[in-house]
Amino acid sequence: MGFSGKDTSYAECNPEGLATLETGLFDSIGVYFEFCPDHTLIFIPEAKKNYFEVKTEPWIFEVIFRNFYLTAEKNRLIGKHPMMKGDFIYLKNQE
Repeated sequence: MGFSGKDTSYAECNPEGLATLETGLFDSIGVYFEFCPDHTLIFIPEAKKNYFEVKTEPWIFEVIFRNFYLTAEKNRLIGKHPMMKGDFIYLKNQE
């Protein structure tokens, strides 16, 4: 997303991860991640620069839960779900 005064331009990444904004220079550029919308990147580009690369760090997909406890029992974990009601049984994928 590019911001220039009152104007805003949007672009989604193509399968190769490239996004192109058609309008000229921007006051600021924002990058919003579909799978982790709480992690955003907004930066002020240097004057007359028109090419930017953004690399995500592996930790961007980390999720932290407070007061989330599970009980280990044989080959499974038992406890609440951090966002849904009820008790749950968590099993490891067998590959």
